[in-house]
Amino acid sequence: MLGGAVLAAAAFVPQSASASTGQSVADLSSTSVEELVASLVGPGVTVSNATFTGHSAAVGLFSGMGAALGLEGGVALSTGRVKDGVLGPHGASKASTDLDQPGDHDLSALLGGRTCLFDAAVLEFDFVRRSPSISIDYVFGSMEYPKFVDPRYTVNDVFGFFVNGTNCATVGSQAVSIKTVNAGVNAEHFVDNTTGARDTAVNGFTKVLTCTAEVEAGRTNHVKLAIADGADGGFDSVVLVGAGGFFSNQAPTAGDLSFSLTAGNSVQIVLPGWDPDGDQLGHKIVKAPAGGTLTLEGGSVVYTPRAGFIGTDSFTYTVSDGIVVSEPYTVAITVDESETSAPVLRERHYTVVAGADTVIELLPLDGVGAPATAAANPQALSEGAVPVSYAVTTAPAHGTLSGDGALRTYRSAADFAGVDTFQYTSSRNGVTSGPATVTLEVAARPVPNVQSRSIPVFPPAPVRIGDGAGTRRLADTGADLGTTASLGALVLFAGVAAVSVAALRRRARS
Repeated sequence: MLGGAVLAAAAFVPQSASASTGQSVADLSSTSVEELVASLVGPGVTVSNATFTGHSAAVGLFSGMGAALGLEGGVALSTGRVKDGVLGPHGASKASTDLDQPGDHDLSALLGGRTCLFDAAVLEFDFVRRSPSISIDYVFGSMEYPKFVDPRYTVNDVFGFFVNGTNCATVGSQAVSIKTVNAGVNAEHFVDNTTGARDTAVNGFTKVLTCTAEVEAGRTNHVKLAIADGADGGFDSVVLVGAGGFFSNQAPTAGDLSFSLTAGNSVQIVLPGWDPDGDQLGHKIVKAPAGGTLTLEGGSVVYTPRAGFIGTDSFTYTVSDGIVVSEPYTVAITVDESETSAPVLRERHYTVVAGADTVIELLPLDGVGAPATAAANPQALSEGAVPVSYAVTTAPAHGTLSGDGALRTYRSAADFAGVDTFQYTSSRNGVTSGPATVTLEVAARPVPNVQSRSIPVFPPAPVRIGDGAGTRRLADTGADLGTTASLGALVLFAGVAAVSVAALRRRARS
């Protein structure tokens, strides 16, 4: 146990390994068993009865080994000094140290009961986790590569990860060793480092492998990580276990959603979430909707579109179990104009001439803004299959309106000039809108141009006044004038008369 390891270390004079830049290993001279175990687990895991059996220099916390071995940090165990077996550069240390430690019976069982094992390093502890499985990443490396792969050498270094008594450090059905993973067997999992291309001491090692094992969720489980020399105490081997392999928590998930609603309504949305560990979940709005508002009501949110908004909207959310936050998910919302809602009205502006008739078209907004057109039946404007009817709610103060439906005729008083208005509403399926205003700029009727003329008269000869084209209007100023309608002129029979000629120019309404 750990006490024995400390006593053995007292008689051991370590040789320091010169680590490559960024690499480090802290053995039990500068760390503790509790710190070793803490690096392997995480929130949601309860640990007890943590022990280490072996030499205090044979186990440690490593970091900075991602580029060399594929695992950045975690716990390393060795059949010799862990620093010599892990740290680079290659060839800087012998990595073949006999620590004068015994073997391990579980490791012997992996070799068919052989007992010729030495320098065992064993880290074990009990744990309780919420989920029913564990997944541990690890790398096995050895100085026995490549020479002792030869089948003439029948006993090699051995290691195992025993979860509730069963070894899960296997490739296929075989325990991982230099015999089962090398340049000729399961070569896809092997890295040859005899040239020192990788910045680590060992001559060869596996790529990152994973031990996956079922456990009893919510109950006490036991794990034992062990490695030992085979046949002799030299040619060290190491195993590196990735940090967080016993981390209990699994990330929660949710999903994208889509909803439709009609303008003027709200929709209550229950945000989903699922957690493999059964943890209580919380939601967070990451991006708010642009066309409406969200209100929290218990475990759900209520989306309300803003007044007048028609179209598509969305917001995003995440779900968290208090440890891990999920990726963002999207809620898509379509806001339709309701057939039972009042149409949105469009205010209008006209310029007219006093006393002249002007046709006014009453319009709603169709959809999200394109104006509708008048139906053939002026009694209603049809949007799709739903008719819209109109009613004047405030009459013009300086004129009259005639007609009904969507088309109305406005005529101001003949002597009025200025601004006149009236208001109207629309209804659809019994629902009435608010009022819209029609503004009318009324221009004054033009004053005729009058020209005075004197014409000599020699009775009984008639006098023709006018241009003969009927474009002049004549007004008499005497009592003895008569008209000859067919000539478009006045005829004087006796005496002297004065007439006025007026030209009427009409202004077209704008």
